[in-house]
Parts: sequence; structure tokens; C-alpha cells
Amino acid sequence: MKNLMKNRVKTMIVVFTFLFGVSLVIGLIFYFKQDKEIRYSLVSGVGDLKSLLNGGINNIFSHLILIILLYLASISVVFYFGGVMYLMYEGLSIGFTFGLLKDMYGLKGIIFNLLYQILFKGIFIFLLIMLLIKLFRISKYVLGKFIYKDKDFNSLIINELKNSLYIVLFILIYDIIILLISKYVLYILTKIL
Repeated sequence: MKNLMKNRVKTMIVVFTFLFGVSLVIGLIFYFKQDKEIRYSLVSGVGDLKSLLNGGINNIFSHLILIILLYLASISVVFYFGGVMYLMYEGLSIGFTFGLLKDMYGLKGIIFNLLYQILFKGIFIFLLIMLLIKLFRISKYVLGKFIYKDKDFNSLIINELKNSLYIVLFILIYDIIILLISKYVLYILTKIL
């Protein structure tokens, strides 16, 4: 039984990672499919990237709202796929940003963006995928409870909720660390540009 669960988790990780990767490529393609005038206006509209990154990064509030919405969506079962859509949105925006920074800074922009995304989004994306897997299982158990009217599903739901709260705790710790170090790391990263 445990091997079956591990295989399902691995399969879901592969599926979510694949969806994220596809959306990343689509975001990159979408950027480069824009007319040159639109791309130029985007590049000139961003202005000096170094000045935009002065203040550091604070994702605590936005991630808390996202997590609350994901929990509500998983309980309602029907809206669970909103979390998957958010994961794909992250991929689209990262891909689009790669194109934009390539146009702005060339190879330096690609290197900067790669390091930036790994440090400031990579761990969050990984934890988001883990949370989506837990929330999928909660959705499955909620649906099973309504279909089979079995009280055994209550303990399964509570167990998955407890396990998912560990992931939420890791996300919050990660966001606090990012808040504390981002200003300094961004200062170092912008030296690449």
C-alpha cells in the first residue's frame, strides 16, 4: 500500500512539474511572439531593474492568501484546479520574464533571472507542488466522504490536513528568510547586470 502511495505521489510530482515546465515554455514563447514595438515598450516600461529591486521581497501576505484560497478550493473539490492554474500562471510569468530580461540585458539577464528564480521562487514552487498533492488527497477524501458517507474519511482528512500544515509552515519560514535576506542577495545579484 505504501509503495502504491509513493508511486502516486511521484506521478503527481512529475505531472505538476511537467505542467509547470510547459507553462514556462509557453510564457517564453508568448513573450517572443509579441510585436517588436510591444516588446520595446515592455523593456522601456520596466526601466532600471536595479532600482525596482532595492526594497527586498515580501511574499508572506500574498502566500498566506494563496494558501487560504487553496485550502478552501480543496475542500470544495470542484475548485481544486485553481491551484494547478496558479502553478501554471507562475510558470507563464517566469517564462515571460526570461524573455524580457534577455531583451533587456542579453546573457547577463538570463543568468540573473535564472539565479533569481532559483533563489526566490524555486523552493516556493517545489513546496507549492507538495501542497497541491496534499490538497488533492484532501479533495479526494472529501469527495469520498460525501459519496460513501463513511466516517473513516474524517481521520484521513484530518491526517492530510496535519501533514499539509507542515508544508505551510515551511512556506512561511521560507518567506521569512527571503524577507530577511532578499535585500542583500538582490544587491549581489544585480551586480551581474
